[in-house]
Amino acid sequence: MTDTNSNILIVDDQPDNIRTLAAILSGQGYKVRKAVSGEMALETVRSQPPDLILLDIRMPQMNGYEVCSALKVAVETHEIPVIFLSALDEVADKAKAFDVGGADYITKPFQAEEVLLRVRHQLTIRQQQQQLIEQNHQLQREMQERQRSEAALRQAGEALRESEERFRSAFDYASTGMLLIGLDLHWLKVNCALCDMLGYSESELLTTSSSDLIYPDDIDQHQNCLQQLLGNETQRCQTELRYCCKLGRIIWVFLSISLVRDTQGKPLYYVAQVQDITERRAIDQIKNEFISIVSHELRTPLTAIRGSLGLLATGIYDSKPEKARRMLEIALTDSERLVRLVNDILDLERLDSGKVALEKKVCDTAELMQQAVQTVQAIADQAPITLRLVPVSAQIWAAPDAIIQTLTNLLSNALKFSPPNSTITVTAQPHCDHILFQVNDQGRGIPADKLETIFGRFQQVDASDSRHKGGTGLGLAICRSIVQQHGGQLWAESTLGEGSTFYFTLPVPQTS
Repeated sequence: MTDTNSNILIVDDQPDNIRTLAAILSGQGYKVRKAVSGEMALETVRSQPPDLILLDIRMPQMNGYEVCSALKVAVETHEIPVIFLSALDEVADKAKAFDVGGADYITKPFQAEEVLLRVRHQLTIRQQQQQLIEQNHQLQREMQERQRSEAALRQAGEALRESEERFRSAFDYASTGMLLIGLDLHWLKVNCALCDMLGYSESELLTTSSSDLIYPDDIDQHQNCLQQLLGNETQRCQTELRYCCKLGRIIWVFLSISLVRDTQGKPLYYVAQVQDITERRAIDQIKNEFISIVSHELRTPLTAIRGSLGLLATGIYDSKPEKARRMLEIALTDSERLVRLVNDILDLERLDSGKVALEKKVCDTAELMQQAVQTVQAIADQAPITLRLVPVSAQIWAAPDAIIQTLTNLLSNALKFSPPNSTITVTAQPHCDHILFQVNDQGRGIPADKLETIFGRFQQVDASDSRHKGGTGLGLAICRSIVQQHGGQLWAESTLGEGSTFYFTLPVPQTS
């Protein structure tokens, strides 16, 4: 299966997406067919099955999930790999894609290099699996010939040895991990690639069973795959799960398992292909989180800079040099902080893993509060909404940019959900070992059952808020992560129809 004869079907109701993908794939020598609806895709597949399908999810009448499900229940189309390509990036959306039989998932907007890499990867996997299954079928046919007669036995035996040698060579020297698993789940044979992947020697692996090395939370998932094969529900089961390597390292793998049966249909053993996808999953997660965080967290300082410079551009401060200078100072301060945020935002997302540490120092609470208010002042003026600052001059032990980011996020959220001509109050109260910050608004309020869930990633009080109000649902999750890394707590109280108050605490410097 080479680039010049692989046939790929693109299914998307957006002509621009189809044209872009077709140009990318055709430029690499692939043969490309197109379908603009789920119904048209099924008709095209039945008339001439492709080698691979790139499938959008959101389509009228028949969505991508339904198309993939229809393909997987039909014997003639069951084996065709499907790569979902969608703007949906929720974990639930991706999980559903794999549940209905998807082989991979690419999030829009896509990169040409990523599309080509994943397409080549799926075509290679399909080719190797077909070759492996065919070799097993050939082995069974040759074994049957061997039993027919004494004369044919010697001839079939030689053919069998040659076939076994080919199988052994393909098995031993495969670039991906290969293993044979007995019906009792003990590993019967492994190749060098799998030993290198897991960090164990061949003798060590052959004394273990599958359940010994699979991450405990994923054992049921693995057992479910085997049950599907034994029950003839599928010829090949594919799943992503975790393996526990030597020295405690955990990796993610893409596992593809087939069941080999004898001529009477009796199960003999499992053949599995194991591919390490730890790096791919990490890259996908970092990339997706980076894009989401940048679009959300940098919007506020960019808007403040644009607002300040926009006011200057109108000329209303031409005769007020002090006002103009102040606007420039705000724009400059936010520009410098924006550069720091671009450099630090990935590190902030990795705080939970302990790979990045915030650089803390003694800070003045009043100064931090004033800077945060200045950052969103231009947005408040346009609303119009009054920002009431009640600063308290006290010292805290914190990373200043991170705390300004936290206050700015809370103020930005308050501005989004506050009515015009209302007031947002920012205060701080000193206590014996910490400072309590408060951001109070007069907005619509938050339901009681949402007061905790809003701090989760990609969470909104209303699903339409991400479209109508902007944002990705990451701001409060980042705020809580920052506050927790400072040893503080972040929570909210609210009354529907009257407003909400967000509280967070920060420690004061330890005195000797």
